[in-house]
Amino acid sequence: MICFDACRTYSVRCLAKNRPNILLNIYSCITMPEFTARKYRQNWLDIYRLAPQKFARHLNVPVVACNKTGDFLSPLPMSLGITYRARFIDRTSIVDRSGALLSEIDGEPGIALVEVEMETGGESDEIESPSGRWFLPVSHLTRLSSAIIQKIGLIRYAASRKRRKAAAEAFVRD
Repeated sequence: MICFDACRTYSVRCLAKNRPNILLNIYSCITMPEFTARKYRQNWLDIYRLAPQKFARHLNVPVVACNKTGDFLSPLPMSLGITYRARFIDRTSIVDRSGALLSEIDGEPGIALVEVEMETGGESDEIESPSGRWFLPVSHLTRLSSAIIQKIGLIRYAASRKRRKAAAEAFVRD
């Protein structure tokens, strides 16, 4: 599963229906800007750090969660060019199907390696589908802001000449 799909209820329903033996969750999760209230920054980190355990317990499978590392400079959406320095949350973790932490790397790049049991809890076990907001318990204003920013991103992506040119060149090479 890739990044933002982790917070979507339909992603969890699809996983529950198709019964994976293991879940690899790849993120591009960043720290929140310093101007954000400390409690919200900490809540964001806690949600990210606890995600593998939540998925493992819900789906009864081992989970490998990894994120990008390092700093980068990013424009703020809809800010007319204002940028801020951000950092990816440097964390990789592997948990067993009960959610017990087996291996982790926190605060630096690295490689996590551990053996995991791949058996599921049994095909007859029913996995309850979540309802409502599965992963990010956020306000209506945050959801609306996120939806608007995502739509702007989709439009910019679709309209990007640079992206279309790079895609065309890659297509020609293949």
